[in-house]
Amino acid sequence: MEALILGVDITEKHLAEAAVREHVRHLEIIQRVSQNMRALERPEEVLPLLVDQLLTVLPYDSAVVYVPDEEGDMLLKTGGRGTLVDAFPTKTRLEDLPIVKSLVAGQGEYLDESFLRSFLRTDKSVRVLVAPVFEDRTVVAVLFLVSGPSAERKEPLISVTMSLCEIAGIAIHRLRLREETFRKMKQLETLRRIDLATVASFEKGIAADVLLRQACSHLGADAGRLWRFDGTLHQLHLLRHYGTGEAPGEVTIPLGKGLTGKVASERDVLLVNEETASAKELSWTDIGLYGRVAAYAGFPLIGKGELRGVLEFFFVKPQHFDHEWREFAETLAGQATLVLENFIFFEGLRAMNKRLQEAYEETLEGWAKTLELRNRETEDHCVRVASLAVRLAQALGVENDRLAHIRQGALLHDIGKIAIPDSILLKPASLSQEEWEVMRKHPIFAAQILEPIAYLRHSLAIPLYHHEKFDGTGYPHGLSGNAIPLEARIFAVVDVWDALTSERPYRKAWDRTDALAYIREQRGKHFDPEVVDAFLELVAEEEQSA
Repeated sequence: MEALILGVDITEKHLAEAAVREHVRHLEIIQRVSQNMRALERPEEVLPLLVDQLLTVLPYDSAVVYVPDEEGDMLLKTGGRGTLVDAFPTKTRLEDLPIVKSLVAGQGEYLDESFLRSFLRTDKSVRVLVAPVFEDRTVVAVLFLVSGPSAERKEPLISVTMSLCEIAGIAIHRLRLREETFRKMKQLETLRRIDLATVASFEKGIAADVLLRQACSHLGADAGRLWRFDGTLHQLHLLRHYGTGEAPGEVTIPLGKGLTGKVASERDVLLVNEETASAKELSWTDIGLYGRVAAYAGFPLIGKGELRGVLEFFFVKPQHFDHEWREFAETLAGQATLVLENFIFFEGLRAMNKRLQEAYEETLEGWAKTLELRNRETEDHCVRVASLAVRLAQALGVENDRLAHIRQGALLHDIGKIAIPDSILLKPASLSQEEWEVMRKHPIFAAQILEPIAYLRHSLAIPLYHHEKFDGTGYPHGLSGNAIPLEARIFAVVDVWDALTSERPYRKAWDRTDALAYIREQRGKHFDPEVVDAFLELVAEEEQSA
């Protein structure tokens, strides 16, 4: 009997040890996949990597990827790996799956054998785990993971699979957010270059060349043209051509003739593909172009209620003009109107430039607001610290042409956190040493995001160096004293002051007296003594004048 009990104890011990080993292995898998996901550059790389990792490290024989259609009620097969990929249907209705409730709830579940017999085109007996991938509460993919009939339906296997799917969803969301940020920054840079060319030159041809080159590049057009309207003769004169083909020289089009004349006469945007426009209409646009025109986009240029001209783009392949494309193209059309009016209304153009600058600032404030929402910062934190940083810089005698860069840098001081995984950035508990190492990289990420954008390049000092400390104990470079840019030394005081005196979810705001005492105590440690002195004087002056 004792031997039997001993044998049972040994068996249970071995099972427990095996379970521990399996758990450790699953944690290692999750860590490795998470690291691999962080190395990706584009959202479309995530699902192929997920499939590869699942088949490599877990006991699955095949993996098939489905994505929802635009309506969200049909799943479309987009790829996969393994011998049974072709056995799965090319599409299936989401509601036809018996486990649809589990999918919507974000749970993985096995399909029952009776359903598989009608669903798969194979005589093989298999088990199929269905696992959803969510991006910000929306199903972006559904994985069908195939294993042999003898495979056990182990809860740990389902758990680690769902963990990997969750990591993939976070990676997709992070990369799409990053792409959106880069796209908006490129749009901002495009508008900036066009605006600079418009303001810098009275010669409308130079500005038109810049506009068409930038617009075709950003909109994916093969060619672009800018037409000027002659109100006396009621004709359109070709001002500039860019892209495929060659400039056809002096060309005029009467109102109403062809697609260009139609845009001008109807004063309305015209977007057509070859299936929606006659061959005669499209061929009329083919003045000096090589090859056929498969898609066309034309925008009337209206200034002060008057027709100024037409901006149009040509494509050799059919196009899908989505809302974002059209919105930015219409913005460029507004810029084209300015080009045409430049030599007549140059003083008016300066006012437009001011409004465009305000649009830039509103865009930056919008990004700052987005970062606050994602980081769960207090409302308007970025706007407050930007305003106070500018006032403190003025008190220190900083030149006026640097103040705009200080404000922009302050608004975007935490933009690098967009590259930090949500699992770290939003973690309610204390961060591990490894997680802190990732978090401390956000100033480096900020530099990588902003440095390629010429318009924001001079605003880098605050995002990159605002966590440096005067005594050299900060990060990411451990700079000390005057080696830290003045802009960052100014912002360090302002950022801590606003953080201390603002309500946070995890603590109440400090009393102003206590916060001022802390700023004084950190003089020469965290903060530049001269900046602290100027800050204390500024606070006292503003309190007196309030």
